[in-house]
Order: sequence, then C-alpha cells, then structure tokens
Amino acid sequence: MHEHRTFVELMRTRADEHGDRPALIFSPDPLRAEADETMTYGELDRAARRVAALLQERFTVGDRLLVLHPSGPGFARSLLGCMYAGMVPVPAPPPDGPQRKQAGRPPPIARDPGAVGA
Repeated sequence: MHEHRTFVELMRTRADEHGDRPALIFSPDPLRAEADETMTYGELDRAARRVAALLQERFTVGDRLLVLHPSGPGFARSLLGCMYAGMVPVPAPPPDGPQRKQAGRPPPIARDPGAVGA
C-alpha cells in the first residue's frame, strides 16, 4: 500500500501501476453511451506532463493560473497539468460559455490580481 502526500503523487502512481485502466469517462450525452470518451491513467498522465512542461516555460511554481476550459477531457488535462507543474489551478467557466454569455462579462475570479495567467 502506498502513502501519497499529494494528488499528483497519487496520479503518477496510478499511471505507473494501472496505466491502461480508465481514469476518467466523459459523457457529453448521458443518453448516448457511444459518445463517451475514456482516458486511461497513462493517457491522462502523459497529457498532464505535456501541459506541465509548457506551463513551466512561462510561469513559476506556486503561481495561480485560471483554467478557463469547458467540462471535458481538456479541462482534466489542464487542471492536472497545472498541478504537475507545481502551480495552483483556479477553475472558472470560459468567457464564451453559456453562463458567461448570459452575464456578458468574464468571471469575477478573472479580475483577481493574484492570478498570473489563464
């Protein structure tokens, strides 16, 4: 049995030990299972590492980054990539999402001076 201090450690262990097992199943239409998209632990780990590498080129460990992504695989890759890079993900609805279109403005959290990137 492993003892994990962080979620990133847990995810990396799962990728090492169970890389071909499903980690996430995205169901854009619950009435149509054939539309589901599955990501294995290995796929999610590799994607998060790619995102983390890109973020580390532009930002510093500990920076807070807005994750302006709709629900789905891209959101999971971005959120976990921030964590892998040692940054703090701050999820918010994208400015062009249905909630923002109704409000006609970016999410209030986007105006937070502590967030350095999106």
